[in-house]
This record gives sequence, C-alpha cells and structure tokens, in this order.
Amino acid sequence: CVEWVLVGDYTMTSIQSFGLRMAIGLGVGTVGGYLIYKILQKKIVQVEYGNIFVLSMSLFLLSVSDVWVHESGILTVIVAGLVLGVLRPEQLKNLRQFKSEMTDLAIALVFIMLASQLQLSDFANFGVKGIILVFIILLVIRPLSVFLCSIGTSLSLQDRLFLSWMAPRGIIAASMASLFAFRLSEVGNENSSFLQAFTFSVIGATVIFQGLSASAVANLLKVKAKEKKGWLIVGGHFFARKIAQFIMETSRHSCILIDTNADAIRECEEEDFLAFQANALDIEEAVPAELLLSIGNVLALTDNRDLNQLICEKLSEIAGREKLYRWSSGSIELEKNIGGLGVPLWQSLPKPSQVAYDIKHHQSTFVKVSIRSGKVHIPKGSIPLLWYEKDQFSFEQPKFEHASGEVIIFHESLSSLPFFIAPEHVFTYNDPTLSAEHLIQKLLNVVQQQAPDLPIEHIQKEIEKRELTFPTILGNEVAVPHFSDTQLRTPICLIARIPQGMAWFNQANIRVVFLLLSPATDAETHLMILSEIAKIASKSNIIQHIMDLATSQDVLHYILEMER
Repeated sequence: CVEWVLVGDYTMTSIQSFGLRMAIGLGVGTVGGYLIYKILQKKIVQVEYGNIFVLSMSLFLLSVSDVWVHESGILTVIVAGLVLGVLRPEQLKNLRQFKSEMTDLAIALVFIMLASQLQLSDFANFGVKGIILVFIILLVIRPLSVFLCSIGTSLSLQDRLFLSWMAPRGIIAASMASLFAFRLSEVGNENSSFLQAFTFSVIGATVIFQGLSASAVANLLKVKAKEKKGWLIVGGHFFARKIAQFIMETSRHSCILIDTNADAIRECEEEDFLAFQANALDIEEAVPAELLLSIGNVLALTDNRDLNQLICEKLSEIAGREKLYRWSSGSIELEKNIGGLGVPLWQSLPKPSQVAYDIKHHQSTFVKVSIRSGKVHIPKGSIPLLWYEKDQFSFEQPKFEHASGEVIIFHESLSSLPFFIAPEHVFTYNDPTLSAEHLIQKLLNVVQQQAPDLPIEHIQKEIEKRELTFPTILGNEVAVPHFSDTQLRTPICLIARIPQGMAWFNQANIRVVFLLLSPATDAETHLMILSEIAKIASKSNIIQHIMDLATSQDVLHYILEMER
C-alpha cells in the first residue's frame, strides 16, 4: 500500500514487488528452516552452540533475502522459524527460551531507537483534532475491530470487551510507522512526521490509560485469570496417590500424576486419577497444554534426590519458583549448602517407593486427621506430611489458634485410634439416672459443635435402632455405637466412662462407651478403628485402668502410651 502511494497509481510494479517478496520469503525460508533442522539433527553444531548457530543463520537468511528483494528478509525468517517449529528438533525448547529472551531485549532496544527519532514539535503540532483521533482509535475503532474479528469464536461478551480495552499494539505498528514516515519524507511528503507521532501517541495513550487500568478492568469484567491451584505430582506409586487423594478430597483442586512406569500409571488410572506415562523432564510433550495451565504446584516424589531437584528446575516455568516441592534424603545442612530450586521435604521419611511398599503391605499407615481449635494430636513415630486449612496447603504446621482444617500423617504402626480422640472428647458421668439414649444424645451434641451440618437426630435414631436389634457390646462392659455419614471429613471418637455402670438398651451392663462417627467414603479407617477398640476391650486390666484414671487428659495419654 505504501508503494502504491509512493508510485502514485496502481501499477503492476507494486504487485510484482509484493509477489517477489512472497516468493523469496517462502522459498528461502522453507529451504533455510529445513537446512537448520538437518544441521541440528545431525549435531554438526555442538548442542551448547545451538542457540548462537540458529541466531546466526536467521541473520544470514534475512540478509540473503534482502539482497535479492528488499524487505523480504522478515518473511524469510518467519517461514524458517515456522518450518523449524513443525519439524521439532531436540533443541526446540532451548531455542524457544532463547528466542523469548532475545525478543524482550530486541523490542526494548528497537523502541528506544525508534523513539529517538521523534521530535517534541511533532506532538506539539498534533492539535486537538489529533488527540480526538487518538481517542476515537482507542474507544471506537479498536473495539469495532475486536468485535468484527471475534465473530464466530467462543469469546464471551466480557472477553471481547476486555480485548477491546487491551488489544495488542506496539512494536510492529511503531516500526512500520517509522519506516513509512522515512519513505514518505524521501519523496517530499509534508505530513510524513504525523504518521509516526500519531502511532506513538496511540501506543503511549494505551500504555498509560489502558495498561495501568488493565487489572481493575479485568476484575470488573470478571475475566481475570484464576489463581493456579492444581498439582503436578511426579510419581505414580501408592505414596503419591495417597497424597493426591488427600489434596483432591480436601480442596477439590486438580491433580495430575506422571511416571515412566507403565504399571504405576495403570494403577493410577484404575483409581480414577488423571495420569500420564512420560518423563517429567519432557512433560510438555506428554501433557496437553490446557492441563499445564492449571498447574500451580509441583511435588517431585521419585527415589532420586538429585532427580527431584532437576525436575523442580525444569518445571519452574510451569508452577513458579516458590511452589516447587521435592522429597530429599539430604540433611537440612546439606540442602542449604547445595541450594537449588524446590523446597526439600520429609528428610526423615524413607524413599517414597519404600513408604508406598510399607503402606500397601500394611506395615504402616496414612491417617487423615481434622484440626480442632488449632490442635492436633500427633503420637510418637508419626510424621505430618501435608496440612490443609482455609483453602491453603502447607508442609509446615500453620500458626493458628482457632481454625478447622485437616492434615495427613504418616504413622509407623497400623493404629489410628489415638489420632481421633481429643481430651475434650473424654467424659465421665456419675448420674445414676442416665439412660443409654440420653448418653448418646449428650455425646452427639458434642459432635454437633464440631460438625454443625451433621443430621444429629437422624444419626441418633439410626444408632438406637441398631443397638436395639444388634447391640454393639464388646467384652469387659464396653459398648461401641458407631455410624458413617457422607458429611464427615474425618473420623470422630468420643469416650464416656460410667463408673456406676449403665443398662445398655436392656441388653447388658456397660461402663465404657466408645462413640465412633466416620466418613461414609472411608470404610477402611472406620473398620480399622473398630478393630483397635475391640483389642482394648478384650483386656479387662486396660478397661479397669481407663476407669481408674483421674482426668480425661490422663485417659488420652494412656491410650497414646499404649501405641508406644
């Protein structure tokens, strides 16, 4: 179009020039891109010099094309890059990173050089009409362009409005305006300076008015990107799956598991996890880009400490440097000396595969425990792995006094009962008129304070119905009424001591009641706790000792000591 203006009429010369640029750009670009690919593929150039080689070849191709046909070099380089991207050499990821850095540097330099040609007098002569024209571009022409170009797309009205406010503009417009202004001035056009000043005015107004208000407008239109809260866990073994299950059940955040072991991935898929068989160092080749966009946390759980650190370094672009976590066998002092990306975790744990083996073969267990009033009881031999509170995960115990959350704990033994009994859940009743129905009601009222949404009346009716038909009386005057409900997140166990004894639904006399409520989705833990209570009830000396202890704290301490 500029050449038509310069020539003054619509001759074949401009069309021929355009055709030659297209032919040279497509031809030289295609051949040059393929040549670069073959040289990289055959490793004629050493890998460490790959970036410099591609940059040099780009400049060479641009120069060769411009010698043949002026202004054909840019298209040549673009086509060469397209060919290289389609053929995908091994060094493509490094080339993209290098190109990104070079682009940022080049744009900054070009902007400075182009702006240095501007004269303040050009803007002084702009006038009120020029200012009005700038705002017409910003508020009328640009929105109209966006709405026309987005016809038939899936963009919502809010998306289109935001694009209308923040549509791309910048270095291409500035460089072309500067080039055209120079060409027009060569032929004596008196208004050539207006084109450059006008373009920079649009860019400047966009940066000042729309750039600074972008965040507020995004919030107003509700199109701001949500915080990335998804997890990528490197490892498909049983340990990794338990951590992923805890994350998904407590927060509903997405989890992606990745492993090179086909059997591990098959087990992940059988348990309905989203899993991919791939090398974590080449994750972009295996995991769809739309899934990677949701990843905000990376947890590396391979048995190799150094590999975990390398994975964190490779995936720092996906999750951010402060959301990288890795298992490590190194001491705190060693990790400080080594440095590197990724927060080292669980140094006191065995290798993840060993943890997975112990759990899977019932040599140890994972326990999910609710945090009540900022407190959680952690018996000896237990390691808290991951804390969740107020939609936030932490690998260190959060500092809060009044909170409700959950924590997953690795326990070296199979016993789970000590985790689900708190001192405030141990009671002693000396009322001789107390009935079994009244006792259950009292205990459930305590539970309701912790879980207000529980259908307490329904639970009480179901427990009483079962006790009348199939009483849960164990040996040594112990009863274990229990129930499972979908609204519970973790089990709750309460103990009631009745020194004078009580008639249990006209079935027998009891002195100790364990009331157990568990999530309906965790039958395994429910049965495990019932089994542990049954072991306690099977020994009369243990029950007698529980009855003789003075305080609820003593009862809890005694049960904890039994685990040791």
